[in-house]
Amino acid sequence: MMDTYLTYALSTVTFESLTIWVVFALVSFLISYTFYRKGKLRLSSCFALALLLFYISFMLSITIFERIATPYARYELVLFWSYRLIAEGDTNSFFELFWNIILFAPFGLLGSIVFQKRNKLPVLGSGILFSIIIELSQLFTHRGLFDFDDIIHNTVGTLIGIVACLVIGALISRVESRVDIQTS
Repeated sequence: MMDTYLTYALSTVTFESLTIWVVFALVSFLISYTFYRKGKLRLSSCFALALLLFYISFMLSITIFERIATPYARYELVLFWSYRLIAEGDTNSFFELFWNIILFAPFGLLGSIVFQKRNKLPVLGSGILFSIIIELSQLFTHRGLFDFDDIIHNTVGTLIGIVACLVIGALISRVESRVDIQTS
């Protein structure tokens, strides 16, 4: 079932969208590289910013622009409604939940690299805001289903990305400290 969902999601991507993403990624990299050369960004932040901007354009494309508008707005205002469907055996709802979490993990990871301060609340807040923008855009453009469950799942994905960044950063620091000790 996951293969079917992933195949469908990827089949909606057009050559024009792919071209726009690549151009957008290159422009994003050039802009972030300019900030790096001026000493305003670390090299890791430079690459992460370019990838983050590419990711944002990709997400907007697959969640809004590539979708076909319906004649009316679709919404589900009952909190955790998808869990009821999952409990009843609806595998599509499970994979929808899964992908909503997974697709937002890069936002938390890349945002944490770009904004390297210890306080990750702005990254989490930005992930929540980005999710709300997507959901409201789907509601007002009639290009998807607005629901609070997606916002919650996207927030969990952002949080997973933030935690992954913190864990990776701690592992890198640990390796660097061992290398420093051995070279001393």
